[in-house]
Amino acid sequence: MQPAPEVQRAPQVQRAEEDEEQGPPRYRQTKPSKEGTRSANLRTLDRMAREAHAPNARRTPHVAVANVPDVGLRYSSNSGQKKLSEEKQQAGLASVGTALDHDAPLSEDSRRRKDQLKLRATLSGDYEGVHKDDPDLPATARALRSSVGTWTCNAEHSKKDASVHGEMTLLGEQIASWEGSPWPLGKGKIKEVHMGGVKKACGACQMTFSAVNATLGAEYGYRVVPSGSHGEMFRWRAPDWLEGAVLQQVGAAAAPRDYEFRNRILEQTAAGRKKAEQETGQTRMTSAQHLPSDSESDWERA
Repeated sequence: MQPAPEVQRAPQVQRAEEDEEQGPPRYRQTKPSKEGTRSANLRTLDRMAREAHAPNARRTPHVAVANVPDVGLRYSSNSGQKKLSEEKQQAGLASVGTALDHDAPLSEDSRRRKDQLKLRATLSGDYEGVHKDDPDLPATARALRSSVGTWTCNAEHSKKDASVHGEMTLLGEQIASWEGSPWPLGKGKIKEVHMGGVKKACGACQMTFSAVNATLGAEYGYRVVPSGSHGEMFRWRAPDWLEGAVLQQVGAAAAPRDYEFRNRILEQTAAGRKKAEQETGQTRMTSAQHLPSDSESDWERA
């Protein structure tokens, strides 16, 4: 695993920190959220991923983000054909920086506008004030005040081959941090690790989250929580860190859905392809069905 690049603060974040010292712009919630499935912290990560994805939507279908201990906020796209260039990555960070800039115009897109207001409220501390019961939000807010984040490198392989999904790259970094900090909440108490993203986890990624939680997570005291799973299966490449008992569990979970590993790529079996050909009217899910639900809450600048 390559070392994380040096964290640098974007001008927008630097300016927001200076504003905070002088008395920052304040934000208020005008409509509370009724959602109970995702925590405020996880919804915040999803917003960051959407902003990083916004200028790159035509280039990659997905961006994932996580707050990695001792590293900070980390973004990742899928690898291979969907990997973002360094130029595209910087465009994504600039988009997040603009979303955090109190003086920048808000997007005309309604969902992005809501995201930007909540991210600015996170920066000012007002979002935390409303969600005081979320134990993970303060760490994400501190990380966001320090830096818009950095991108992690994806595996290099043929663009025509299967991709390592972005959340799997980030999960490898999280697991590496667990080894140096086992049982952060004390023996027997499991700490949640949130994995945000533009999309919900696919079927294979969700299988991997479950396998990691049952093995490495149970060993070190962590549990990975994504923003749900749409469950659809794709041709999928296993990340380099996925091996041993965890890899075996993923393979066992995929088998009933007619998928198997061939040279570390999860492929549909011949029986699965035949079954799909015999089923009529079966289509892929729409992109909208892959997305986490929109938060119902609204915020405004006070």
